Amino acid sequence: MISAYLSNESQLDDHIIHPLFSANRWEKRSLMEAKLKSGTSLIVDRYSYSGVAFSSAKGLDIEWCK
Repeated sequence: MISAYLSNESQLDDHIIHPLFSANRWEKRSLMEAKLKSGTSLIVDRYSYSGVAFSSAKGLDIEWCK
């Protein structure tokens, strides 16, 4: 669903897609934790900030996006 939205194959309200981006981050949490426990370093300094920036650039209130 997110891929279709990003490639303009589907039209979703921005208030719908933002929580989906957040849910995607939670979905990846266990994978990221496993990678960290195995000794892999992850660089995710903009991982959640990019979601806030993307949604607020689409006109959503930045406080709501946080």
